[in-house]
Amino acid sequence: MSNRPASVFISQLTVTAIVGIHPDERVAPQPLTLDLELLCDNARVYSSNDLADTVDYAEVAVRVTELITQGRYRLLETMAEDIADMLLASYRISQVQVRVEKPRAVGKARAAGVRIVRPA
Repeated sequence: MSNRPASVFISQLTVTAIVGIHPDERVAPQPLTLDLELLCDNARVYSSNDLADTVDYAEVAVRVTELITQGRYRLLETMAEDIADMLLASYRISQVQVRVEKPRAVGKARAAGVRIVRPA
């Protein structure tokens, strides 16, 4: 990491997917909300002003959405780990934080979910 660390983040990315352990969750897609934060070195992008020298958050959103919708996950924990693994393998980042919320998980709560932080 240089002297120009930065976080690239995506806040409240909404994805509709099959996720859960209950029979009704295995057939009906439901909304999920994700927050992603990727710690990267922005030394090159500060001087180049070139997207290729940083993390393209639009691309990250597309790739994470594809992973989730194709995964048909049973547990949010597994989903979060797969997202973190994919991001760490695909981008020049030193750490990733993944937060996944499932709004319909607990009746009287706004949402329930999982948050993980993984170093490269």
